Amino acid sequence: MTKPRKYSGGTEFGMWLRNQKAIDSSKGYLATDIDWLWLNTRTGQSMVLEEKRFMNEPAQWQRGVLSWLHKLLKKDEGFCGAHLLQFEHSGPQDGAIYIDKEKVTELELLRFLFYMDRRRT
Repeated sequence: MTKPRKYSGGTEFGMWLRNQKAIDSSKGYLATDIDWLWLNTRTGQSMVLEEKRFMNEPAQWQRGVLSWLHKLLKKDEGFCGAHLLQFEHSGPQDGAIYIDKEKVTELELLRFLFYMDRRRT
């Protein structure tokens, strides 16, 4: 059964989707929003960022979707991976920052976004 939202928000389309029995998750349908598709249109580089505040973790099914997306997109030589970006609190300025479970500084986060470090893929 499709899970109800844990918090308020979302779009009308998202709420409508959750109420459609014909495409319920029990029938294999899944949906996850992509938090960030980070692109550099000059270099052709891109990466997917899953943002989690308050050190939350992606659900197992969401990790599976991100892994599938990574495998699909890594065929593109400009793709620099799908990464987990976690904040201790609400963002980079009010607590610790982690990229793929590695603690980084705000400057290191900025460098990661600037260079799209392929070593993390």
